[in-house]
Amino acid sequence: AVTELRTATHKPVTTTECLADYFRDDRLRTVGDWIFPNAHPYFARIKEPYAAVGWTKTAFERLQHLSDRPVIFKEVGLPTAGDPAVNEAIQETYYQALWQTDVPFAFFTAFDLPWKRSTAQAHLGANLNPEPYWGLFQGDRTPKKAAAVLQRSCLAP
Repeated sequence: AVTELRTATHKPVTTTECLADYFRDDRLRTVGDWIFPNAHPYFARIKEPYAAVGWTKTAFERLQHLSDRPVIFKEVGLPTAGDPAVNEAIQETYYQALWQTDVPFAFFTAFDLPWKRSTAQAHLGANLNPEPYWGLFQGDRTPKKAAAVLQRSCLAP
């Protein structure tokens, strides 16, 4: 499908999968014109912001080493609720520190998604559901602390 789309549009194309899939499947690293994984330290059980940045940077460097294609992390982040180990300050620190690295990334996601309250992931535990709380803004569109990192990044030369 990627080859057909590239041929039909004459544009660069890629796909997105979870980070671990790119390490497990050598072929996946050759599918697109660039590597575009979702890379969430939270799901690797890393919630401390500086350790999460280290994990993200190491994953980026490993993928760079394994491929001759550009690597851009399509989704990175830490949630701000749904787990007592995370909050807005942790998310802000993570993004602030990650912004200081050479890891190209997209913020995940702009807004909290309250409708995801019903999508608890059983493997995280009965009382944990971070899914609604990954945004830089609350569900009502008010900014969280990390929104300031986004604003600074957009204004940077």
